[in-house]
Amino acid sequence: MLKTTLRGRYAIIKQLGSGGFGETYLAEDRDFPGNPRCVVKRLQPQSSDPALLKVAKRLFNTEAIVLAKLGKHPQIPQLLAHFQENQEFYLVQEFLEGEDLGKEFASGKRWDEGRAIAFLTHTLPILDFIHQENVIHRDIKPENIIRQAADGKLFLIDFGAVKEITTLAVNQQGQTNFTIAIGTSGYMPNEQQGGKPRFNSDLYALGMVAIQGLTQVHPKSLPENPQTGDVVWRNHVQVSDNLAAILTRMVRSHFSYRYQTAAEVLADLQHFPNTTAPLVPNSTTGARSTAPTVPLPTPNQTQSRSKPRNQLKLTPILLILFIAGAGYTISQLFSRPEVSEIPQPTTSPSIPFPVPENDSNPTPVPENDSNPIPVPENDSNPIPVPENDSNPIPVPENDSSPRSESDRAREFYQQAETYRKEDRHRDAIAAYDRAIEINPNYAEAWAGKCYSYNTLTRFSQALEACNEALEINPENAQAWTSQAFTFNATRQYNQAIVAANRAIRYQANNAQAYVNRGVAQRRLERYEDALESYNRAIEIEPNYAEAWHNRGYVLEELKRYEEALNSYEKAVELEPNLQQAIENRNYLRRILQ
Repeated sequence: MLKTTLRGRYAIIKQLGSGGFGETYLAEDRDFPGNPRCVVKRLQPQSSDPALLKVAKRLFNTEAIVLAKLGKHPQIPQLLAHFQENQEFYLVQEFLEGEDLGKEFASGKRWDEGRAIAFLTHTLPILDFIHQENVIHRDIKPENIIRQAADGKLFLIDFGAVKEITTLAVNQQGQTNFTIAIGTSGYMPNEQQGGKPRFNSDLYALGMVAIQGLTQVHPKSLPENPQTGDVVWRNHVQVSDNLAAILTRMVRSHFSYRYQTAAEVLADLQHFPNTTAPLVPNSTTGARSTAPTVPLPTPNQTQSRSKPRNQLKLTPILLILFIAGAGYTISQLFSRPEVSEIPQPTTSPSIPFPVPENDSNPTPVPENDSNPIPVPENDSNPIPVPENDSNPIPVPENDSSPRSESDRAREFYQQAETYRKEDRHRDAIAAYDRAIEINPNYAEAWAGKCYSYNTLTRFSQALEACNEALEINPENAQAWTSQAFTFNATRQYNQAIVAANRAIRYQANNAQAYVNRGVAQRRLERYEDALESYNRAIEIEPNYAEAWHNRGYVLEELKRYEEALNSYEKAVELEPNLQQAIENRNYLRRILQ
């Protein structure tokens, strides 16, 4: 392509990028005075089948018309031309001087809260505009957001719909279909991965970009809350509760709990004390810039471009406008309880981990149960155990009396169990360590330590502690149960099933192990197996609220909605404060009316 001229007009200068959907080139427009630069995107279908090319051409022309209409927004590049040549499709778009946020993030400098708010307030109006045009971007990520060099204005590029022509294939029945979902891992919510993107799928992606800017952690490296399926990110950065609530709601795992429109997010951002922030980051320190501030845009606000730009005029088609339903008010947003904590441990010696469901990442399940259980290499930033705690571990009274080492270790272990039940997990870990210092082969102390590390979302340390317990006693059911929880939390669902099965092998009435197994089976889309696991847990513990909730979730996946609603009702009856069950119950009530 280099040094070639397309249509006798667009001279290719250099390649800007390439990927699974095609290549992007920098070109000069030789027909226009001054030879202005432009961007040429080449899209090549997978097959040269005539029927497929006919469908691809129709899609390409339709999407080009949409892009032409979207290009009227001052933060979307204008479409200058589109054409087909040698069974390949080309888009010619406005060239933007600047860098994408992917390169900005590569510096490793975290955004402060003001920068994150500025990012949201200057990109959400773009989403509000395209969604009102009935368009879902589907591939929002740092590399598709460009910060213009001249004024720091943010532009949204590379809409996903037009890429679909490169994923077309013909099946054995001669029908054309799309072979892969459009989007980028880490920024795609569950419904988009399943081929059913929604308008608020874009809000999820935008929220993940903001979180990445604040934390400098790629979304794929963030752990997942085992109860909700939501990403765990707040331990990586200090932000206000208000901003955290907004971002958390933008990236909820289930679309029904997210904001439904960009306008809703902007409305909540209006409540911040200072709703102005600079667009251009300081190039040397990463601190807040002294550039002029820009007022917070309002929904549907339109701006005129700073100067007219040369373009090929295309006649846009009228589109049906669709606006998703209204969401929560600001008071509801900040008063709604978060569902992000592991339930309080029970007094059962098995130290259970009940885990409500909320995720779907299908992967194949190995038949072999003998695979070694790895410790994940990457983990969220650990929360250190305080060296100087205001509540030091008390030495049992009458310490001078003659006692065996095992008695002393047991006393520290019992103290740790007391702390654990009081939800003082840092203190519990310190006490478990005292017990282990006296008796390194104290399997129950290692297993208890695993539980507390899990509660603190320190998953790699939890796995190490469980592995120590299991090396000492391979039949320790509590350690296998906790380890199944850890694997679910780190999305190692196959290994979670292995660990849960071993827990059940050594403790047949272990309801928590059945629930943890059901979580993994559900996430692997083995819905009938998951339902069987939850039913077995309920047989063992009929008042197990989380098991009833998870059962409702999998019945919903099986489209057995009345049964699902009954399960949610039972969960709420047993645990009136189980917020996830309340929300799911209310959601089903609405759709069944």
